[in-house]
Amino acid sequence: MNLPWIQPKKRILFVCLANICRSPLAANLLNHELKINHLSHRISVDSAGIEEWRSGQPLHPKLQQFLGEDHIPVQHHRSRPLVKKDGERFDYIITFDTLTLNAAKMRVGETNSSKVSLFPALSGEDASYTIVDPMETRDLKQCYDDIKAGIPQMIPAIKERLDQ
Repeated sequence: MNLPWIQPKKRILFVCLANICRSPLAANLLNHELKINHLSHRISVDSAGIEEWRSGQPLHPKLQQFLGEDHIPVQHHRSRPLVKKDGERFDYIITFDTLTLNAAKMRVGETNSSKVSLFPALSGEDASYTIVDPMETRDLKQCYDDIKAGIPQMIPAIKERLDQ
């Protein structure tokens, strides 16, 4: 039965290296923005990493602290690797740097590689925008600020895509 008033959720997946900093942070921040904008019933958000060596770990404690200071709920999270099936399950796969972008495209396969793009992919921002892994820069606050600034810019594009 096709019920026109029931629309399937769009699914967004954020992907970073180990799935303990950038991607789960972006998922928390986007879920918060979706709730504020009354869109959480239409969008599903998750995160994954291209590496498996930190599987099962939570969001970095310092990033949890930053979210708490901004009164943003910290969702339960355990890091997991990106798998080929994610390419089929998600409508948009968003990465934070070209290394992760290329690895994610390979991981999801050629059929779904067009779903993979750089953050803030849905905002209309410069497609070459990069947020470096904070484990490399040792600057978790800059990572938090950069992602927090980019997430609200995604909302107009998300709304537009929901109406297509």
